[in-house]
Parts: sequence; C-alpha cells; structure tokens
Amino acid sequence: SKGLKMIRLWTYVIILLSTTFAHAEILFEGYYRIEREGKHTGYVIQRYEYDAKNKNRTITTYQRRLQGEDFSESITKSISKDSTTDKGLQFFTPVSVNYTSNETSVRVRVNSTFKSPTKANVEIYFNNEKKPSDVKTEEGSKGSFISNFLFYIVAKAQGDDLSRLEPKKTIPYEAFAEDDGRFSQGFIHRIADKDASGFKIIQVADHFSGETLETFLLPNGDMVGARSSESVVYLVKDRAAAVGTFEFPQNRITEAFGDLPEGKKNSLVASD
Repeated sequence: SKGLKMIRLWTYVIILLSTTFAHAEILFEGYYRIEREGKHTGYVIQRYEYDAKNKNRTITTYQRRLQGEDFSESITKSISKDSTTDKGLQFFTPVSVNYTSNETSVRVRVNSTFKSPTKANVEIYFNNEKKPSDVKTEEGSKGSFISNFLFYIVAKAQGDDLSRLEPKKTIPYEAFAEDDGRFSQGFIHRIADKDASGFKIIQVADHFSGETLETFLLPNGDMVGARSSESVVYLVKDRAAAVGTFEFPQNRITEAFGDLPEGKKNSLVASD
C-alpha cells in the first residue's frame, strides 16, 4: 500500500541520516599545559578516537607553543586501522599521516600515505605550494607503526595494562615519525610507578629519533604528562587551564578536529 511504502521510505531516510552523521567514538580527549622553568609556554589538544564502521583509529593533535619570541603551531592527524589477516585481527596497521607546521614565516606540510604496513609514500610541501617539493618512498621493517600510537600499542600487547611491563626491561621498536616522514629506531623502558590522586601512573622513558622523553601514563596508554630536557607538559581539567592568555584559533582547531574539542573525555575530568 501507499502508506506502507511511505513508512519504508522514511525508515530508509532515518537509517541513511543516522549513518551519515554517525561520529567515531572518542576514547580520549584532553587539554595539556606546557611549561618551561615554571613559565607557561603553550598548550596541546589531543583526541584519540575509534570508528567502528571502517575500523580506523585516529589521533589528532594540535600544539601551540612559544618558540623564542614567536609562536609555533603544528597539527597532526595519524590514522591506523584494525585489519583482519591470516593470523587474526591485526591492530594499528598504518594508513596515513598528515602533519602541518607553522613556524615564523615558514609553513611545512608532510603528507604520508601507506601503500603497505611498512612502505609509505611521502610528499613534502613548503608554504602554499600546490605541488610537493619532495616526494619519496620510505620503508620500515615488519612490525613498525606510526609513532603517535606507541603507548596504545604497548598497552595492547600487555592486555591493556602497562603496569605489566617488566621494570627496566628495554623494549626496542621502529616507528614512523610524523613530522619528518621517515621510519626511526627507538626503545622504551619502564622507570617506576606512582600513585597520584587515586590513579596508578606508569613512568616510562621513551628514546626516539634522537630525543628522550619521560612519559607518565595510565595503564591503558593514555598520557597524563611528559617531561623533556626543555619543558614539561601535563593534562589539565579544562581549556582555560591549558590555554591561559594565549591565542586560541578556534576556526583552525575546529577544522583540524571536525568540531571544537571539549577536553572532557579523560580520567582526570571523570574523577571530579
């Protein structure tokens, strides 16, 4: 009947709209404050999400910090995929990386697309170039991954519990560095555990691409803080605490994330 056809039509429209506007599940989202020698020098926004429809895992990061007397800004979007192989479900298979950096008058874009889990096609652009200045193919070894996913990968290997890492044991790895579009060797080792505000924090040293970063992590791989020789960065409860009086380019941030991050999807906020 005509009425039944209309019901079917509207049912189809509702399903189509719900599919079209479905969002990936946000697994982690937070604002970080950057300090150097006790002085507020910038902020970071990070979101980790999972799209169950296409099995994509995405980490998007926005960073703005003082660089001398000027500001530097960078946006990174790293995508990995859960894929089925003859050995079963394979997590964090590399898909693509888009990295943009603005420092003083120079803008750099590094776009990397993975042709296979260990081979990436890398294009590098400067300023407003429409054609890349450099195109190269980078190859890694079996088991390599995109560097932003490091601690989630390690946590997954430990049954989603980093506290199972053997203390002081060195774990080598190879990862793709988003900012320069190449594979590099690295290694981590667990330093100590701390209890802070009811949370178990795993302290891990990460040596990668010529730098050493002391990270403070929750058992599932979420980062609550990090320390280098130059600065410290730590998770805060809201945007105001991270941004302070610094510029907050809302349009660029919304474009990078698809919406304006609230920074409320993390254990620190949930503990209130």
